[in-house]
Amino acid sequence: MAKRRVLPDQAYLQECFRYEPETGKLFWRYRPESHFLTNGAYKTWTANFAGKEAGGIYPSDQGYRRHMVGLNRKVHLTARIIFKLEYGYEPIEVDHKNCDPTDNRKANIRKATSAENRRNRKTPKNSSTKLKGVSWHRATNSYIAYIGSHGRKIHLGCFTTPEAAHEACRKAATELHGEFARTKR
Repeated sequence: MAKRRVLPDQAYLQECFRYEPETGKLFWRYRPESHFLTNGAYKTWTANFAGKEAGGIYPSDQGYRRHMVGLNRKVHLTARIIFKLEYGYEPIEVDHKNCDPTDNRKANIRKATSAENRRNRKTPKNSSTKLKGVSWHRATNSYIAYIGSHGRKIHLGCFTTPEAAHEACRKAATELHGEFARTKR
């Protein structure tokens, strides 16, 4: 696993950014000259960025779109900056409740572990049934429902319809994963 980049402390971030929780947008503040190595760098940066929206949306190695910001020659996920700005610490991961990594509204981001973040994934695009946790089993001529929990794949049963199998997955996800259960398709 790649080492996480540690963000500057909350006070430093507050000198750099202004956050709008309702829209999820992050804006550059007029930063102090002490943030820069030279007076020229300070003037150039201020002329180009101060008051403007910070960062942009970029594709990741896995093809996901992510909102990222460059700060002090390092690139950070915008959601992590926002979380530290708002709460004063960095969680293991930041999860987007609606699975949109570009939606950084305060109501949409929450702290999570890696496992919790994986639980809140959408149905894979290559799923034959288009339902999370449901697959067709040719040998039994039925739909099989399963869910992952604590590194194990739990078999929930065989069903005659994909909807019945999905309902079993939905119930199990709610029981096992609580607020991180992704019960929609």
